[in-house]
Amino acid sequence: MRLWSTCREITPEPEHLIHFLFAEGNVKVDRNTDNTESLLRGPDQLPPGCGLHLLPADGSPKPARAGDGLTPNFSCIHPSAKQLQIHHRTHSHLVFKEVCQPIYDLRRLDIVFKTRMDVQKALELSHSIGWVHCDIDTGNVLRWGERMGKLADLEYAKRMDSNTTAHAVRTKYLFQDPIGDPVKCPFRFNPLHDMESLWWISTWALYYHVDQQGGWPSSGQITESYKLFPGRLKARLHAFLAPLDYEVLPASFQSAGRLVEYMRREIKRAYTASEEELPPVYSNPLKRLQSTFTNHLTSILADSMDIRTFNSNAKRQQEDPMPDIRDPKQPKWDGSREPSNAGHQ
Repeated sequence: MRLWSTCREITPEPEHLIHFLFAEGNVKVDRNTDNTESLLRGPDQLPPGCGLHLLPADGSPKPARAGDGLTPNFSCIHPSAKQLQIHHRTHSHLVFKEVCQPIYDLRRLDIVFKTRMDVQKALELSHSIGWVHCDIDTGNVLRWGERMGKLADLEYAKRMDSNTTAHAVRTKYLFQDPIGDPVKCPFRFNPLHDMESLWWISTWALYYHVDQQGGWPSSGQITESYKLFPGRLKARLHAFLAPLDYEVLPASFQSAGRLVEYMRREIKRAYTASEEELPPVYSNPLKRLQSTFTNHLTSILADSMDIRTFNSNAKRQQEDPMPDIRDPKQPKWDGSREPSNAGHQ
């Protein structure tokens, strides 16, 4: 991988910071590669033999049994539909050298933020060589035993000067509807987005947890949690622009919450400073932001030693905020995991 080789030019052992793939291989079944192509006959033909019964028009006799008229016969598909270039899926296994825990499984606040700090170092390395991760979430921020945090899942990593979107999918799969050409984003993914994603993880770690086993979040903490993670992009942007109410957190979390609020302000300043020129210039605002984050995280670590974190056990009917606060499509409170990816996307 290009990112790996470039990292090795800067530091001899980038694997200390990044969870790189160790080995991969396709699964064999009866000495054959296990893939979706084995389900088909010919390159694109679907299996024949299923008789088609056309559904009768209104007023005509209806099928005698519920299943009559519903069995497809793929041989009747229009010839142009048969020639679709389907990219088949292959069953494969990935092997990593270390066995790690995702950050959402950690149960000490100082370990959570130490892991968060280590992953920031990995991002600083990738940013220094012109790469952005594009997919920071709680499943990609890992803890390796008692040693360190690691950054994982480089699938969407790309160079900062790349014109591709972060999650562009340009192909069709057998069991997935084609999505067409990727949507053109109104902005180019940049390193400040990676840093903002880490901030959202810090916020989730505080507002979705309590400091006592079997503890209950305050009504203010629940309300603030749904403001921060409402399930709607525009609403999350508004939450990011507004100050955090860290006084609704458990008392042992409030010092960390105050510093996370300072970090939010610094992200806003970095965005503003980078956009003073067009196209935006990120280098100096990014360096200042990285330094500020490191200083605040060092203070958080000192203030949160041995503080335990627990998922809330509050009853569902007492967890839900008022209807005008919570998105009706938002799932019930569940402190087990942050919604995938950060709020800027």
